[in-house]
Amino acid sequence: MRIDMNCAECGSNRFSLDQGNSDRSLIICEDCGHEIGTLAKLKAMVAEEVLRRSRERDAAQPLD
Repeated sequence: MRIDMNCAECGSNRFSLDQGNSDRSLIICEDCGHEIGTLAKLKAMVAEEVLRRSRERDAAQPLD
């Protein structure tokens, strides 16, 4: 499954972590420096998107 993400400020998809990889680490846009959010927030957003797509896929499948 592919989930595309882009910076809300400049549209870039190049991100970096400010320090390490803890849930409190900030994700920064490498092109404009905009703070995207914490790694914990990103994990939650990805999990929600995966769950949403899974539900949509399941709803589209015919019942036996």
